[in-house]
Amino acid sequence: MQNKIKLTFFLCGGIAIYKVPNVIRKLIKDNFDIRVVMTQTAQKFMNKEIFSVLTKHPVVVNNFANNGSVNHIEIAKKTDFAVIIPATANIISKIANGIADDIVTTTLLAIKDDKKIIFPAMNDVMYENIVIQENLHKLKQRNFKIMEPNYGFLAEGYDGKGRLPNLEEIVSFIKEEIKNKAIYQQQSILEKRVLITAGGTREFIDSVRFIGNQSSGKMGINLAIQADKAGFNVTLIAANVDSNLLDILPKTITLIEVITAEELLSKTKSLFLHNDMLIMAAAVADFKVENKLNHKLKKEELNDITLKLIKNPDILLELQKIKKRNQIVIGFAAETNDVVNNAKSKLKNKKMDAVILNDVSRIDIGFNSNDNEVTIFFKSGKEISLEKNSKEKIAKQIIDLIIREFFKNGTRNN
Repeated sequence: MQNKIKLTFFLCGGIAIYKVPNVIRKLIKDNFDIRVVMTQTAQKFMNKEIFSVLTKHPVVVNNFANNGSVNHIEIAKKTDFAVIIPATANIISKIANGIADDIVTTTLLAIKDDKKIIFPAMNDVMYENIVIQENLHKLKQRNFKIMEPNYGFLAEGYDGKGRLPNLEEIVSFIKEEIKNKAIYQQQSILEKRVLITAGGTREFIDSVRFIGNQSSGKMGINLAIQADKAGFNVTLIAANVDSNLLDILPKTITLIEVITAEELLSKTKSLFLHNDMLIMAAAVADFKVENKLNHKLKKEELNDITLKLIKNPDILLELQKIKKRNQIVIGFAAETNDVVNNAKSKLKNKKMDAVILNDVSRIDIGFNSNDNEVTIFFKSGKEISLEKNSKEKIAKQIIDLIIREFFKNGTRNN
């Protein structure tokens, strides 16, 4: 018989707690083993005996067990995943800042952050408060899995963002996060190292003007986040990526910032051999100015100026010279015409293991957009198209496909 996945529900004092019994009932029917821990305030909203009857386990409400053991440590040992629901402003702020003053917060400190699933629910004004948003940002950086609240009718009698999602959405989110974690652990990805590049390089004309492109780095940033969630040891080289995007990176990702193509080549080349895989998502300038000036050109100098452009080194071709047999190299093909043939040519000419094609001539999925639509061409001849979706979801699909295609039990597939 397959072992049941053990979930511990940490219930907090919010009106949305009324939805939780049905969530627990559904998960029990789906063969999960569930225990419940409640704050004192949560018990004022709902009787603990309801959860005791549902789960067939006693509900824990304090830190002292009758057998002399320490409750918070014993509960943590029996927890595969922690579900914090409804996550109030109070509990979010406590766990974000390491406060441990009751059974819920002390137990959560004894559970790894990447095993915590949190469902914020509160008044919309509280939810949008900068303190709560900063604390949620902290939790995301620590690999908490957070489901945003819905917009809907609130306890205060009006519509706003802060409503706990419905039964089906909650159950689906929990299952999806558990499924992802199980797949990644099964594939033994945890010891694998991946180097990812993002953004667009700049080549300076003078001390302030430059030749560049419209790449925002959003795709590369999301790939780094999803690879980190999958368990890879991630190093991200970011070329001119906005600080607001870099701020969402988990602390577990090593970040290196560069400006020019030569800097990107230098950093990538120095780290390449120490990684199992490279995902080259950065848009690299093909040319640089040979006669770059070290001062700002004055307007009168711009009346008659000739720029001589010379080719930048091709980073992927340079890396192929030192690539080891078991390393994986995946690139992007940002194309505007004859897109399929150009992508396939790039895959072959640069001897990559896969290339990800995106049509940047389309405004809705091109540079700096929030969405993408890609086709992945593998060296094996396999082709997989991913329909238009947010770059976050496309990145997750790409990482999932990479794992299935190239890794099995922690080793590269032949």
